[in-house]
Amino acid sequence: MDIDLTPMIERLIEREKEYIREDREEYGCAMAVVVAPDGIHLDFPKFEDEESKQAAYEHLVEFARAKNATVIVTLNNAWGRAAKYPGELDDIGPGELNSTNAKAHLLLTISGPGMNSQALEMEYEINGDEVRFGPLTIMESATVSLLPGWSS
Repeated sequence: MDIDLTPMIERLIEREKEYIREDREEYGCAMAVVVAPDGIHLDFPKFEDEESKQAAYEHLVEFARAKNATVIVTLNNAWGRAAKYPGELDDIGPGELNSTNAKAHLLLTISGPGMNSQALEMEYEINGDEVRFGPLTIMESATVSLLPGWSS
């Protein structure tokens, strides 16, 4: 199945932006799209902590493999911060980044066997009733371990 992912990704991002505008700080998202020969499958992984998050994404990889998928696209609310020097963020555990002056953003990943994975981010800021979104930018260097073993 040959598919242009750009329009689908644009729709996913616009949908998430609307959810954030509606729910503000209470909102936490997770969306995944599995592109397989039999079609496109949309999923909303549910999790409460790092352990259940890992289990949800492991299940997604199993599903993708069973469907002979070529691509998984994920979209998550996340906290991000650029490291000023190598190793600066090594001691920060899962779920702790938001306490280190990190910024809220949408994190989009595109990955699949035999392709170079991509990560893109869109920072956003909530001030009262106003939500401001930054541009969608490619992350030059990012460690994303949501889908263990998927791209190999």
